[in-house]
Amino acid sequence: MRARPTRYTLWMGLTIHYQGQLESEEAYLRFIDEVLAYAAARNWPTYPIDEAHRVLERMLQPEDPDADEVEEIYEGPTRGLTLLPHPDCEPLAFEFDRDLFMQDRCKTQFAGPGIHAEIVQLFRQTEPLFAMLDVQDEAEFWENPSRGRLDETFAAASRAIADLAAEDSGSSVGVVTPSGRILDILAE
Repeated sequence: MRARPTRYTLWMGLTIHYQGQLESEEAYLRFIDEVLAYAAARNWPTYPIDEAHRVLERMLQPEDPDADEVEEIYEGPTRGLTLLPHPDCEPLAFEFDRDLFMQDRCKTQFAGPGIHAEIVQLFRQTEPLFAMLDVQDEAEFWENPSRGRLDETFAAASRAIADLAAEDSGSSVGVVTPSGRILDILAE
């Protein structure tokens, strides 16, 4: 019989996964300007990304939708911006490689549906600058921008997390890690 681990984490909160490639250097400069303006209008802190050398692990979906994802390692310079939309939201990072490609995710579960909707709106606003933009929204707001449905989805996810956390009296909900990532449940 296998012993239960003394600590475990569970991820189930609502997250926006995104990847995209900007059309040109001009599109990159416009993107940065638009994102800075959007963040400033909402008082979201921003931090520049300018790394001479980074190693990024990426999971890429081949053009064939039935094919498995492929892991790719990028090594080289990166640039862009990181935004902090809310203290209970993961950082929203736009870290572009030398080919103006970026890929990341942002958990919004604990920041609420309003922040989630604002992040999706930022993607909508900047979408014309991308040669390719793929947004996979676990709350489905990207595909169906119904605020009522978004509120219901957040409420259901919050109930599910609370119910699971209640099963273990030593668990913590919404634990922020040093990297800024958020663990839905951390249990003893």
